[in-house]
Amino acid sequence: RALTRKLGEEGAHPPVRTLTIRSIGGADHEFRIRKVTAREKRFLPSIETVREGREYRLKLEMLPPPEDFTGRILRDTVTVETDDPLVPEIRLPGMAQI
Repeated sequence: RALTRKLGEEGAHPPVRTLTIRSIGGADHEFRIRKVTAREKRFLPSIETVREGREYRLKLEMLPPPEDFTGRILRDTVTVETDDPLVPEIRLPGMAQI
């Protein structure tokens, strides 16, 4: 809640969280991230390559809630699509208390 308290105030920066996605399939295992999406558009995802085929950084920036939102918790599902046939998709639940 501390990160979202000032959301909407002039000059306030949206909260951002960073996750590391890395291969744990052994020394020869590589994968590429093809696409990252947030189903409900509550977060703006972006990918940064740390080590091609091995490690990526996923940043999730919280977007302002819809004007008609009256709740206290925003939820979304972020989907990471990969070229790995064993793990073609990684689904991450996202939540922010406002």
